[in-house]
Amino acid sequence: MNAHYVSMSRGVIDTRDVVYFVTLIAFFNLLSKLVLESRKW
Repeated sequence: MNAHYVSMSRGVIDTRDVVYFVTLIAFFNLLSKLVLESRKW
């Protein structure tokens, strides 16, 4: 994770880094959705 962040912090926008972070965001959003839907209100 640090290698992806270091290149972006230097101002280098690489599509691999962007895809990595977008994938992480989507994954954790999906996990949050599943956890919230599993709760019985």
